[in-house]
Amino acid sequence: MCCAALYGSEAEHRGAEPVAHVTRRRVTQTVLTNCAAHLRHKIEASSEEEREEDPEPEFGEYVASGVPEKFFYSALRATANGLSFELRAGGELYIVRVPSTVHSDAEGHLLDEAKQYRRLLGGMGNLLLCGTSRACQYGPGTVKEPDVTVTPQEYAPGELHPPHGPFPRVVMEVEFRHRNSRQSMHHGKEIFKASQLVRGFVSVHIYRRRLGNVFAACAVLWEKDPVTDAPAVTTAVSFGSAPLTERAKQGFERHYAPVANYLPEVTLWTVSLTPAAWVPPAPPPAGMVPAVISISSTTVLHQIWNPLTNALAVWPVPTPDLTIDLRALYQEVYKDVLRA
Repeated sequence: MCCAALYGSEAEHRGAEPVAHVTRRRVTQTVLTNCAAHLRHKIEASSEEEREEDPEPEFGEYVASGVPEKFFYSALRATANGLSFELRAGGELYIVRVPSTVHSDAEGHLLDEAKQYRRLLGGMGNLLLCGTSRACQYGPGTVKEPDVTVTPQEYAPGELHPPHGPFPRVVMEVEFRHRNSRQSMHHGKEIFKASQLVRGFVSVHIYRRRLGNVFAACAVLWEKDPVTDAPAVTTAVSFGSAPLTERAKQGFERHYAPVANYLPEVTLWTVSLTPAAWVPPAPPPAGMVPAVISISSTTVLHQIWNPLTNALAVWPVPTPDLTIDLRALYQEVYKDVLRA
């Protein structure tokens, strides 16, 4: 099977490359390897600016149609080799990410922060599960693998039991040579639309190295209002050693339509740049201002079921927020961004 550079609608990618109904035998390791190589080539050949201008809301390398969910979770996952997949409506399989040390380092930092928060809650932290690339269902026939999720161990009362476990309360994604701002804002809205129980979405974007061994980076947090359930930007931080380009910045500030398909735009940035003179792993310079995002405990701990009391968990007051140290994340990815 050939792999085509396919981003658009079903009609567009079918027109570009006729695809037969795929059986389990045909989604081989060779097919996946070839598609991953093609996606990597497209990423390497494109510039940051080109990705910011990409009009399509989805990103990925189209692999096959007619892929059953059962196969997605068994044989396919066993041969993934670090690839990240989405199974979209109609059994359409996409590779949406190829392995990257920058990505894996940033993802690992976010996971460590989530696990640290779990430990901070003491024994009640056992009610939460923090994981990476955990398959989650977002609508009929659509399965995604977010980078990091904070998920209850038990289903909430009245929750429709998705086959892949409870809905996450918080989803965190890292983008390096992957989704642009528009695509992230579409992706986040799809995640929020999956269930009222999904409450927070974090999108971390790390950009390519510039002259002088500096690079831009930002993190945006959207949370649902506890009363209206409407998502809103609660934090947007530029924390790299170089400022965001105007194009990248404006990508997050643009109001995309239709509103039902995109998260709200950023209206206020916190600019907390990392000193360019700091070269990790050297210790941070004295007096460096912290750069953090804090996810509200109300967001993280929304409707968590406690099987020991057979009721919704009652959390101590005050309950700490989940804090992500962006300076430490910068430190984690620094060397790999310079090598990328």
